[in-house]
Amino acid sequence: MEEMNLESYTNSNVEIEEYLSQAITSYGMEQLQGNEPYKIYRCLKSEKGIMIGAVMGSVTDNLFFVSHIYVEKIYRNKGIGKKLLAEIELAAIEAGCNLLRLNTFNKK
Repeated sequence: MEEMNLESYTNSNVEIEEYLSQAITSYGMEQLQGNEPYKIYRCLKSEKGIMIGAVMGSVTDNLFFVSHIYVEKIYRNKGIGKKLLAEIELAAIEAGCNLLRLNTFNKK
């Protein structure tokens, strides 16, 4: 077996990020056996047509993964995020999903 050297980094490393992104995507596509995921989007706009919040995710078999959700700061705490999640959940159910995954990045 070839000798291996462990390298450690604490700051951003583009080479490692690109490697992981490509390798994981490739592996995931192999696991799907040709059933490529597709995305679903929902957004809310003001009366003037300005986007105030949006959510998106992808369908893979019976799993829906919410990858992004955002509400403009001045519209937060008004139930908009909750409404967006409810709408995308309905769309996921209509797409045949019975599992939903959501990761958050929220300090609260």
